[in-house]
Amino acid sequence: MIMNLITTLHQAFLSYLTTQLNVSLTLAKTTSFDLNTDDQKQQFGDISSNAAMILSKEFKRNPREIAQEIATNFTNPAIEKLEVAGPGFLNIFLTKKAFAQLARELFEQKQKF
Repeated sequence: MIMNLITTLHQAFLSYLTTQLNVSLTLAKTTSFDLNTDDQKQQFGDISSNAAMILSKEFKRNPREIAQEIATNFTNPAIEKLEVAGPGFLNIFLTKKAFAQLARELFEQKQKF
């Protein structure tokens, strides 16, 4: 598997879910972690996730509460901010430095990216 910033960030997110929220890796992997490439949806962040909505069934908790817990506690140098939206979606905004790294990786890895 080719590693890039998105893959590394996704692995960190899965690790957070499994270690801090005690979620099984199998369940954690059912959550989305999608790079937003649609210009019409830029308000939804650079990456979005439904993790809190998936985990709400497991924890029998409100998905917005879970999303807020994740938004407050999950940190990474590539993340500028993490917002809770709608019923419990997570919108992740990357730093300018992260975008520069992504551009380099895309240029270097081309089709493998």
